[in-house]
Amino acid sequence: MKTFTYTLNNQSINSLIDFSSFKDEKNILIQIFCGDKKDILKNIIKTITKELPNAICIGSSTDGEINNDKITTLETIITISVFEKTSLKFA
Repeated sequence: MKTFTYTLNNQSINSLIDFSSFKDEKNILIQIFCGDKKDILKNIIKTITKELPNAICIGSSTDGEINNDKITTLETIITISVFEKTSLKFA
């Protein structure tokens, strides 16, 4: 498994994440922890599902986000995990 973590603050998701590097992956889990408005979370999910339609995507609102040793508020943390020997499916 490989994991990539991104902090989204005041930029477009397309400028932050190079989605083309994940296009050929089959088992992708994307976790979104959004400390901002609900509309922002909806737009992020819409973009991700358009760019990576086969990925499993989960999201939640937060009152604080943690990225490694940094704790923030009003930002969005996006974690993309690519599994090599594990199959993911939407149940």
